[in-house]
Amino acid sequence: MRRYGLVGFPLSHSFSERWFNDKFRSSGIEVIYRNYPLRDPAEVRRLAIGEDLSGFNVTIPHKESIIPFLDQLDNEAEAIGAVNLVTVTGGGTDILLKGYNTDHRGFAASLVQNGVRMPSRALALGTGGSARAVCYALRRGGCHVQMVSRNPSGDQLGWEMLADYDIAGFDMVVNCTPVGMYPDTDAELPFPYQRLRWGQTLYDLIYNPAETLFLKRGKEAGCRTLNGLDMLLLQAEAGWGIWSGLNEQ
Repeated sequence: MRRYGLVGFPLSHSFSERWFNDKFRSSGIEVIYRNYPLRDPAEVRRLAIGEDLSGFNVTIPHKESIIPFLDQLDNEAEAIGAVNLVTVTGGGTDILLKGYNTDHRGFAASLVQNGVRMPSRALALGTGGSARAVCYALRRGGCHVQMVSRNPSGDQLGWEMLADYDIAGFDMVVNCTPVGMYPDTDAELPFPYQRLRWGQTLYDLIYNPAETLFLKRGKEAGCRTLNGLDMLLLQAEAGWGIWSGLNEQ
C-alpha cells in the first residue's frame, strides 16, 4: 500500500489529511495519507525512508527551507523558489526526492473557478513560499505585483509604508501570511483597512477559519472576499495528477 503525507509544523490547521483520504476511498485507491509534523526539514529524507513514503506535500514553514534537502526540482519550483509537493522514487535507502510547486496552479485556477478576472495590479502581503507561488501566477497572467515584507529588500514595501500608500490603486490584495490562521484566529495584520475601496478583491490564502479578520474587514469595506480553500483543493488535484502519473509508469 502506497503512503503519502503532509510535512510541516504545526499541522493542526490543515484539511489535507482528510481530503486526500476521502479522495482515495471514493476512488477505490488503497493509499494511506498522514500528517507528519516536522520541525526540522533536514529530517525529511529520514522520514521518507522510515515511513516508506511515495510522496508528500509541504506546508509552512518548510516550503523554502526544504529545498536544500531535495535531490531535484522541476522547472516551475526552481523558478518560484518554493516547493509544496515532493515525489519519492527508488527504494530502501536509495531514494530520489524531487520537488514541485502546484500552489501557483491552484491559485490561478481558483480565480477562474470563482469568476475573478486576473488583476492588473495586485498587492501581495508576505514574501514566503506561498507568496512566491502567488506572485508567479499573477505575473504569468500579466499582473503587476507589489510585495510587502517585514524585512523589505529591492522594490518591496515595509508594512509601515502601507499607511500612506495608494492601497485603492490595486485590484486585488492577497494575504500570503499565516496571520489569523487557526488556532490564532484573533491575530490581525497591521493593514490600513480604511484605505480600501469598494469593489476590490481581498484574497486570503488561509482557509481555516473560513473567514479571517482580514476578510471580515475587507467585507465591511465593500470588497469581494475569497479564502484559500479552493486554492488548496485545486493544488491538491494538480499534485495528485503528478503522483498518479508516476504511479502509472
